[in-house]
Order: sequence, then C-alpha cells, then structure tokens
Amino acid sequence: AAPAGTDDVKFFFKGTLTDGTVFDASAKHGPAPMESALGSAMPCWKEGIQKMRVGGKAKLICPSDIAYGDEGRPGIPGGATLIYEVDLVDATPNAEKEKTRQFLARMAQEPGAQVFPSGLIYFEVKAGSGAAPAAMDSVKAFYKGMLIDGSVFDASAKHGDKPLEFPLNRVIPCWTEGIQKMRVGGKAKLICPSGIAYGESGTG
Repeated sequence: AAPAGTDDVKFFFKGTLTDGTVFDASAKHGPAPMESALGSAMPCWKEGIQKMRVGGKAKLICPSDIAYGDEGRPGIPGGATLIYEVDLVDATPNAEKEKTRQFLARMAQEPGAQVFPSGLIYFEVKAGSGAAPAAMDSVKAFYKGMLIDGSVFDASAKHGDKPLEFPLNRVIPCWTEGIQKMRVGGKAKLICPSGIAYGESGTG
C-alpha cells in the first residue's frame, strides 16, 4: 500500500550530497530499518514517500527549500540539494492521528456544528448580545481547554477567579478565528485541529 501523510513508516535509506558524500544512512544506526512519523518529516520526504508503495525503492532528489533550507544541519551545508535512496519496508496508520481524525469527523456531524475551511469546528452554546471582537482587539474570557479524551490541560480557573485578558492576534489561529465569531456575553465550543492550534510540536 501507499503510505498516507500521517502514517508511521519503516525504511532503509542512504543520504548523499551532490558530490557523493554520504551524510547519513540507516546502516549507521544498526541493522534494523529506521522508523518515523511521516507527518513530522521534512517536506521532500513527506511528499516523496507518499508516492512509493511498501516494498518499493526510490531515489528522492530534494532541493534545499523542501529539505533543510539555508540553515543546513551537521554535515549538511546550508542550501544543499540532498539525494536519498529509500527502501520502504512498512507503513502503518499513526494510531493517535487516526483517533483524532475520527473525532473531528464525528464532531463535524454533531447538531449545531459549523465547519470552516481552516478546519475549525464551531458550536455556539449561548448567543451573546454584545459586540463581536475584531482580530486586533484585546478580549477577556473564561475558558477550559481539553484534549479529545476529556483531560483538562489548562483553564482560566487555574489562574484565579477573574477572566484572562489577551490580545486576539497573539493566540493560536483557532482562537483568533473562533472568538471573532462570538459576541460579548456568549459562550462557544471551539474544536481546534492541530494545524490551527499547536501543530506537530505541541506545547508544555
């Protein structure tokens, strides 16, 4: 099968510079295939490996702008074009991302769900009667943030009994977009996919 962009993949590889210098290879790390999450790979790998099938071999020529850019890496000069020879051993769905995908699909079908192109799923819980904030406004809000398993990772109550104040253009994109759809005095539930929240890296 061809891997999806969020799969975990196993592979053997050799990476060389255009002059033939080997800067890395799976053989340097032991006899077993390497394993990584394709979703967190550099753009050239994410695109190229999705064009392969398990059991296949391919050569990827990666210009610097879809590899390591002008910064480079140890052993890789800035601006370098990279050549990878890849043997794709296996591809399996990332369990956590599959669970998230199913959750988002389910939420999008819930009564009252408003789904926007960014991926935001918005539920109005209580309509407000005041003004709608603009993207550059500072707002005061009570909130509770949860993961899809219901565990609370943060809440305004953890910081005192007053609402938190913050500039709307300095929070995650999901908040900037979602809170502008509210009016003062209202309540809403925002379902924020990682792409408009904290991305692949998460936060502490």
